[in-house]
Amino acid sequence: MSSKRTIWHFILVVLLRKYGPRWLEVRDEVPLSEERPRLDFLLLRKRLEGGAEDLGRTLRDLWRRLPLVTVAEFKSIGRPYRRRDLDQLWSYTHAYFRDASNGVKRRGDLCALLLVPTRTPSLDADAREMGLDWHDLENGYWMLTGGLFQMYMVELKVVAERRGDGLLRLLLDETEHTEEARRFWAELVGTKEAKMTMQELEGYEEVERRILAEIPPKRRLAGLAPAERLAGLTREEILLAFPDDELRRLPEDYLATFPEAIRESVKKRLGR
Repeated sequence: MSSKRTIWHFILVVLLRKYGPRWLEVRDEVPLSEERPRLDFLLLRKRLEGGAEDLGRTLRDLWRRLPLVTVAEFKSIGRPYRRRDLDQLWSYTHAYFRDASNGVKRRGDLCALLLVPTRTPSLDADAREMGLDWHDLENGYWMLTGGLFQMYMVELKVVAERRGDGLLRLLLDETEHTEEARRFWAELVGTKEAKMTMQELEGYEEVERRILAEIPPKRRLAGLAPAERLAGLTREEILLAFPDDELRRLPEDYLATFPEAIRESVKKRLGR
């Protein structure tokens, strides 16, 4: 729809409101959603020499199947697939094709891609209502036919397990990660600026907790200055971290400044 209204649109609105049935409510210039439509990802095939041999390091069975342009939607463990999300992906794909300025001339040059942790009953129900047929491409990859564009669906959990794609485990509710995935996470949080930005994102603390739980304490603290190692600890927690020999050297009047439960814990450790 053009951003500028025409006289013909105005005439039709008045006609419908004045001469349409009384039970009909006519609204014009209605936004489809309160949130401005945005594609999760737009994947563009570059024309590079030897590009066909480069399958990357993740989702390696996917890339050769994609045409020049792919409209991709990602449903995460934090915001899983909901009914009619497939309609949204189709609408974005059709809207992209309709815009002639994109340079996509044939329907075969454009496809839709849905990335989900696992295939769900709600996704199956939507595909069934649309008359789409599932074709198993094996190892977590699917093709859906019956629409006006080709569509692919990827089950990230299945791909991670069957193809050994450890990087994908960062997107899943996994308790074990590969060394490659942990290195990738370390790169993401390697700078203060990046970490500050990531800390504002939904789900950051959950992923960080799972990653840190896999790293031995000594390795986590390696390279940190003493003040950095103690950052965030309470006075009581710092005291209990002392070795037994150091605790024995502390004067009684100093220990008396701590709560009774802490003093009892110290006495128990020292056998007093």
